[in-house]
Amino acid sequence: MQIAHLTPDALPSFIHLQPIHLNGLEPIHLGGSPIDLGIALQHTPAAYDPTRPLLRVSPDIILSQQNIEAASKSDHLLHNALQVAGPLAYSPRGAICIYLLLRLGTTAGLAKGERDAWCEYIRFLPRNVPLPTTYNTAELTLLTGTSLESAVFSKVRRLEQEFETLENVFPWATVQDWIYVDALFRSRSLELPGYGVSMVPVLDFANHSQDANAFFDVNKEGEVTLSLRPGVELKQGEEVTINYAGEEGKSAAEMAFSYGFLPEMDTAGGISLPVKPQMGDPLMRVKLMVWKGARDIRIREEGEEVSWEAPLVYLVNLNEEDGLQFEVLQTTEGERTIQVLFREKEVGDLEKLEAILKETEMWEVHQLRAVVMVKEEVEEQLSRIRDDPEMYHDDEGEEDVEGRPQELSVITRLKELEEVLLAKAVAKMEKQQEKLMSSPSIVAYLAQFQENEEEEEESRAVETAELDADGEIDLS
Repeated sequence: MQIAHLTPDALPSFIHLQPIHLNGLEPIHLGGSPIDLGIALQHTPAAYDPTRPLLRVSPDIILSQQNIEAASKSDHLLHNALQVAGPLAYSPRGAICIYLLLRLGTTAGLAKGERDAWCEYIRFLPRNVPLPTTYNTAELTLLTGTSLESAVFSKVRRLEQEFETLENVFPWATVQDWIYVDALFRSRSLELPGYGVSMVPVLDFANHSQDANAFFDVNKEGEVTLSLRPGVELKQGEEVTINYAGEEGKSAAEMAFSYGFLPEMDTAGGISLPVKPQMGDPLMRVKLMVWKGARDIRIREEGEEVSWEAPLVYLVNLNEEDGLQFEVLQTTEGERTIQVLFREKEVGDLEKLEAILKETEMWEVHQLRAVVMVKEEVEEQLSRIRDDPEMYHDDEGEEDVEGRPQELSVITRLKELEEVLLAKAVAKMEKQQEKLMSSPSIVAYLAQFQENEEEEEESRAVETAELDADGEIDLS
């Protein structure tokens, strides 16, 4: 959708006409290549009163779910869109994206919605939001082997399904417009006390830093404020930053997925990979039906330590010989439910299955199965990320993909960080497997398994010989 975007030098005039108050703060255009930093906020000490926040934004123009619901009472197009959207509009993301799409259409002259401050403000927002959901075909191909590969595919598919419920309300919009407003929301929204996830004009121009010099809050009047951190003193022109990632931080994949950039990161931080169903297991469908928890392998990296968890893997590797049973029960209302039993005892919470297995004499066997399965999946992912062809250049060093510089720089760095973490994870699991294989209980289990296999093979050989002697089959 084409709208007339405004240049950064028009932003002060917009701010002057809105209930937005700056105090020693000035929007500037940073630009940059290959990463375009866009508009940022810089400090101007000469105009700063340290007794007041750097920024105050009135609750009237905060884009929150509650404000959108209030606006829908007088905006019939917005009201209708929220009604048609159904459950999608019940979440802050859904409501805000619907609101943004309508304001985008109103600004472009394609819809007759209410005109408000956001119709003007949206013209200052970037035309291109470099989140992976907006990647072109060449860039998506380059994500092969990363943890974002399947995540982006799933997210785009969900966005397409969401737009199918809205296209009759917004006949002038396309699915690309819906993907665009979703990217605006995810890259610019903040969790605010009392408001929930919301978008705040001007505050959303503050760039990220893990060592942020400012923080945002909500005062008793309901205004969103931006203030310098205690003890921080900035010089003229220094950039004012906030922390997008929170105290615990986010992984490289999470930063790329939600914000479209990677800060100065030395490690991937973490990787999530889907647990692949074991197609040869006749109980696999039921296992996936009863499992309500996370279905991924989560690898984490803190300093030199690498850890992993995959609760579903323990259920995937459990079988009837171990004592796993499923029973179909019928409730008093006539509904059917599936009850999970382990060694004839009900397992109420399957996410506690790992803890239950730890109390059995077979724990190391279950642990070994999990390590082997997860290691195989991580090795496969590592192979895919390494085997991917050169992303940028052919043998002569010429560009041979149609990727954009900013997107390519993010993909390249993400692949580098994730390859290192995957390799560390494989090394960790190899040590775990080696240690388990030397355990007396595993040695005894494997010896018994081998003995049973040999007995079964001998039994089959005897049966074959007897049948041959009786002339019932011809082995010639």
